[in-house]
Amino acid sequence: MIPSIQFQGAEHCAFYFEDVHLMLVQFERESFRMLYLLTGQTGDALTLSFPGSLYTEQVMEQVERIFFVELNELQREPVRLALGAYFPVGSNRVGAYYERGSDETTLYFLRIVGDAPDVTLETIEDPSEHRAVAEAFQTRYQNVFFIEK
Repeated sequence: MIPSIQFQGAEHCAFYFEDVHLMLVQFERESFRMLYLLTGQTGDALTLSFPGSLYTEQVMEQVERIFFVELNELQREPVRLALGAYFPVGSNRVGAYYERGSDETTLYFLRIVGDAPDVTLETIEDPSEHRAVAEAFQTRYQNVFFIEK
């Protein structure tokens, strides 16, 4: 029998890096982060495996600075976001973010600009670009995320 393991003082965040389902475990103490492949789920139990040092380094290099962010909107309290998916749309890279501690039904799409370690995020304000990103997200993750229309 495999025991159920829980890390105390850690935040667990499942996300997609392109088409790979991953679990980021961030420990409050020292902001230490670990990355696992999420390979299965039975009820509440998740099956994780270590993706290897090289893969972990490559993914963390791309997402570490942009994984947890705050979105500042006019006349509203900042919204604390976590990365739900990192995926390409044409020649751009996009992050689909959800509000930390929420029911994860509202997504925020942010354009990823530049290369690590100098990566930044920009809001997608053009309605046609936003529509194209939303359609690309829906096509790519339609069997993964429940998407209300």
